[in-house]
Amino acid sequence: MLKLFLDNSLYVLIILILSYLNFHAPIYEGNYTFPILFIFLSIYSLLNFRKLVMFLQCFKKELTFILFFIFYCSLRALLGGDSSFISMWVRTFFEFFLFSFVIIDILRKIGVSSLDGLNATLIMLGCVGAIISTACIVNPAFNMIVKAHFSVYNDSYLSDLTYRCFGISDSLTYSYGIIQGIILLLCIIYIKKFKWSLFMIPFIVLSILLNARTGFIVFGSSLLLYYILSKRFSNLIAVIMVGILITAIVMQLLRAYIDSDGLIWIENFFIDIQNSFSQKNESTFGTLLGDMAVWPSNVMEWFFGKGFSILTIALYRYQA
Repeated sequence: MLKLFLDNSLYVLIILILSYLNFHAPIYEGNYTFPILFIFLSIYSLLNFRKLVMFLQCFKKELTFILFFIFYCSLRALLGGDSSFISMWVRTFFEFFLFSFVIIDILRKIGVSSLDGLNATLIMLGCVGAIISTACIVNPAFNMIVKAHFSVYNDSYLSDLTYRCFGISDSLTYSYGIIQGIILLLCIIYIKKFKWSLFMIPFIVLSILLNARTGFIVFGSSLLLYYILSKRFSNLIAVIMVGILITAIVMQLLRAYIDSDGLIWIENFFIDIQNSFSQKNESTFGTLLGDMAVWPSNVMEWFFGKGFSILTIALYRYQA
């Protein structure tokens, strides 16, 4: 698989660029790069329209589901909701169907038709993100350049988070960590097929630690579910022990590159996990399930929602 990718490096580069634009949606000089992805996907799909139609026919139920939500959000916007949900579901259509079609079609052009090809592509995407994050951590000058040109957050927000936001993504403190956590899971599951990914695991762990620790929750719960369903509990224990060792080594190495606030923030994550199991409300999980749990205020909202994103509004107020 690796040799095949190396022999078709141009195609692989295109796939990685498209994947990074799709999953991480980087912002350059305050401008979203999604239009670039939108234009490429649209042109490619039009040039391969027959293949696209055949591809969509395999996902009639999913396509109906997406179209229903586009219609529903349009109707909700007319009744006083936020129209941004319409663009969100239109973008979801492009991400789910057109992006998938283009990536699968390009992989087939280079002779990859198995699921392993997609998994290898995702793992390489995680490696690219991990390399960028690591470079930002160990090289402050490079990190300053990245934050100056690719950051979605304002200066006051970044000044409060000097120990986070290392990388290029429109959501370094949330979805970036989740994506890296899922890719870390793929590295573990397919370690025998893609032995080269073993060397990147510490860097992927690092990219999660200093951006969005939620990625470890996604990774841990998914890993547990995978081994329960596959009934390979002995392997789970070995993975947990190795994972603890790798995390401990990474944290020791981090002491040379981040301040005490960053180390305390990382350590608090493990304390929060302990507090959540001991039912202490001062943990982050207690806050998420308590103060940040917003319930509908009337019957109409229970059935049709509020029509706008509560968390998005709160985030913009915090960053203002």
